[in-house]
Amino acid sequence: MSTIPNTSASTLRSHHKPVAFYAKSSLALAILLSFSSSLAWSNPQQPANTATSASTQFKLNIAAGPLSQALKQLSQQTHTQIIVATALVEQQKTSALTGQYSVIDALQQLLAGHDLEVNFDGNTAVIRAKSTDGTLLLGAVNVEGSNTAVYSPITGIASNNLSSSSGGNGSRDLTATEGNKSYTRGNISIAGKAPVSTQKILQSVSVIGAQQIEDQKATTLSDSLKFATGIITQQGAGGIDNYHSRGDKIQNISVDGVAAQYSYLIANDFSLYDHVEVLRGSDAFLGGSAIGSAASPGGSINLVRKKPLDHLQTQIDLAAGSWDHYRQSIDITGPLALDGALRARLIATHVDKKEFWRGEQSSKNIADLHFEYDVTPATTISFGGNYAENNGPKWRGAIPRGATGEDLNLPYAFSNITSGVQDQLSIYNVDAAIEHNLNNNWSLRFSANKSHGQTNSLSPSISTYNINPAGHNSLYITPNDERIKDEKSVYNAVILGKVDALQRQHGIEFSIQHSDTKRHEKHYYGEGFSLAYDALTDIDFASLNIPAVDYSQVDQQNTRNKENEAYLKLDLQLLNNLHFLTGPRWVESHYTNADGQSSNDDKFYIPYYGLRYDLNPQWSIYASHSDNFAFQQSLNTQDLSKLEPQRGYTQEIGMKYLSPSQQLSGSIALFQSKYKNVAEFIWDGISIPNPLTGCCWSTNTYEEDKRGIELELSGQFSPHWQSSIGYTYNDNRIRYKELQNPASVDFGYLPKHNLKWSNALQLWGNDWLQRITLGANAIYLSKQDRKQYIYDQNSNTVSINLKQSDYAIADVFARYQINKQWQLQLNINNVFDKQYYSGITDLYSTRYGAPRNFLLSLQAKY
Repeated sequence: MSTIPNTSASTLRSHHKPVAFYAKSSLALAILLSFSSSLAWSNPQQPANTATSASTQFKLNIAAGPLSQALKQLSQQTHTQIIVATALVEQQKTSALTGQYSVIDALQQLLAGHDLEVNFDGNTAVIRAKSTDGTLLLGAVNVEGSNTAVYSPITGIASNNLSSSSGGNGSRDLTATEGNKSYTRGNISIAGKAPVSTQKILQSVSVIGAQQIEDQKATTLSDSLKFATGIITQQGAGGIDNYHSRGDKIQNISVDGVAAQYSYLIANDFSLYDHVEVLRGSDAFLGGSAIGSAASPGGSINLVRKKPLDHLQTQIDLAAGSWDHYRQSIDITGPLALDGALRARLIATHVDKKEFWRGEQSSKNIADLHFEYDVTPATTISFGGNYAENNGPKWRGAIPRGATGEDLNLPYAFSNITSGVQDQLSIYNVDAAIEHNLNNNWSLRFSANKSHGQTNSLSPSISTYNINPAGHNSLYITPNDERIKDEKSVYNAVILGKVDALQRQHGIEFSIQHSDTKRHEKHYYGEGFSLAYDALTDIDFASLNIPAVDYSQVDQQNTRNKENEAYLKLDLQLLNNLHFLTGPRWVESHYTNADGQSSNDDKFYIPYYGLRYDLNPQWSIYASHSDNFAFQQSLNTQDLSKLEPQRGYTQEIGMKYLSPSQQLSGSIALFQSKYKNVAEFIWDGISIPNPLTGCCWSTNTYEEDKRGIELELSGQFSPHWQSSIGYTYNDNRIRYKELQNPASVDFGYLPKHNLKWSNALQLWGNDWLQRITLGANAIYLSKQDRKQYIYDQNSNTVSINLKQSDYAIADVFARYQINKQWQLQLNINNVFDKQYYSGITDLYSTRYGAPRNFLLSLQAKY
């Protein structure tokens, strides 16, 4: 399919009445009526592949009048999907059309005199303006005719038309993937405040879209990233997983572009999100100035929420799986009033789940309600919020290792959760935004976000390292009650636009932001005790009598970090096909530590330089340089002075590809990252370390040099086959300076080779076969070695070696489309029941990967 310039996509739905039909109706009542009517069994219709040739003759009877209505009638009478920009057909008229016509002849008659042209891709007609100056911005647009396609074609939205108001499936979000049945990478906003094509991002990126999330039945962020190129997931204590890319931990995780608290990620469920965006390499403009974010060359992750749709839609999900996993979710969206100008989306989910290790279980409740209101055709207000809670005992430990790091061959179900463990986590979030399009080239957006999270954890601390496999061991147990409150407020204003200069068009993005983060921590302790044992399996942790917490013994701290930042990002068109991206950034940070001491830092710098050359509409090459920088004033040295900022850079060269049909995209990238002033926690073995107050840290240990290659190819390989394959090669090197204390120094703990492959194949041949989709996903990771220095109970330095041999795991799924509304799906993960460690990045968070498990799900969507 050709590029679609200067158009925004809208959909013509042949079986939906005008949205005003629901203006005075209750969404819930409409859902119940639709649900009850769908229960009756009917002969299922063919879900796809009723493609109509553009030359097939039809008997048409189309009345004269508005062009939009004529196109809708043509879609109804020919079973053809039609995509057209609202701005192109509004206020346009056409003459009547009666008689025998092919679709293409009918369109030529209806569009005569309107300076429009038509492109066909299968059963989809794409109407566009005849101009040729736009740049394609991939968008997932679900166009509904009289049947529902299993794999809908992918269409485009021009990025230089900021008045575009339609994204996937009737969403205003131009990055939305809902309704898009392909695995291809679409639009993203992770690298800035504006949605752009992945082809225009001068770094390696991935998009895990709605269809891939649906196929994998991903319910958590870790699930969704399982098959993301280059991402390594390390299971963490208490549900806090860590993600690594390019040899570094990813610190910058956001929701709709706003940095998220970890408590938000733990409590919430993936029923809220449309897709996940992954940027590998430094997020130069949006990475933040806090430790580990902008300075981390690993990358950034952005979760994009589902937005209200312009038509009534309900989705009900029921699932049951291994380890008493039960979930129920309902997602209701559509217009409420004012002829569709006021829209809403309500998502409610309940999850009960145990883990494969002993003793952990959780109960989640999530509710999310958001509204959109079109004040004028050019101005939209959005507002809403969500609440989530996650309760149940959590395992905050790891699989113990021997004195030198050897595997103790503990049972897969091992955990040291004791009786009386309680974990309660709750969070609420409210947000609002107003967006105004000044014209097709300029827009303004103001947004505000506030979140509040609270964690209460009554769980003893149990030390189980330095174990002698021959016996005669002891562990130390300390009662512990941890209570944490997090508050975060973010206010942002952004101006997006384009200017004409020197006979070329240049892009401008200016953003200013204020954030205020508060954290209140209280840690209560009790009197600890030792327990002698020979083998850990001899201990019945569930029956241990844990002493009560002494609430007179407390460590507490209050910290606060206020940041102001602004940046100006320029996309300068030097030649017709050559773009230069750069711009300045200013960051100011005001940090107050647990002792009440404050520090102020600010920096003005040019964080990014990049060149992109478009060889042709399908191929582009690029090179980019990002300067990494992060304040570390929250960390103190042994003399109580603050650490120097972390500094470094990331360089990347690459090539990107987009097929002419826009259904297959690929990229290859070579990268290198170097940085210094890496913070390392140190302990002299005598004084009491206190990481809560930021003491003591050093940056005088080592410098890091990391390089590698990334390849990715994803999308629709054939009309029935969706696939995504990614390969990463990592070469991580550490250059030592002064090794005052070797604690936590890493030695190649991430695999050099990382291969991930996801597939979905819709069968064909007859009506029943076309209802079946089969999928297979695979991961291969090469061997991992981790050397770590720890201190034993006598304050002696002990070297341990953690090893994980190379391994591969496979997941499969099968889906059956019962009828147009209902589908049944079975997912089996780790189908060959491979035993492995989920990661060995740290001794204190090493856990087994999940054994073979299943999830059976039933979905209704109408």
